[in-house]
Amino acid sequence: MTEQHIHDNGEQIAELDRRLRALAAGHTDARSSDDFEELFKVTHSPGWTTRTHLELINLLVKTAERNLTEAAELRGALLRGARAIAEESVVAA
Repeated sequence: MTEQHIHDNGEQIAELDRRLRALAAGHTDARSSDDFEELFKVTHSPGWTTRTHLELINLLVKTAERNLTEAAELRGALLRGARAIAEESVVAA
């Protein structure tokens, strides 16, 4: 059985692009910038993927999005915890 390439006027690729750009914005190191630029080039190549491949890539993107969200939540919890400790230290002093 042969997979057929997706023909949806680029809607799924546009959505993937939006999500990848959001992930790229969440990563600030120089290497991740290069990685995402390559991803944008690859994913916009004509006939780049099949539906099965796109499902796999979307699952990986979803996992990366979740990790990014969780990392932001952890940073917030860390900051709130550190502030609470600092406030307790001032009150105790």
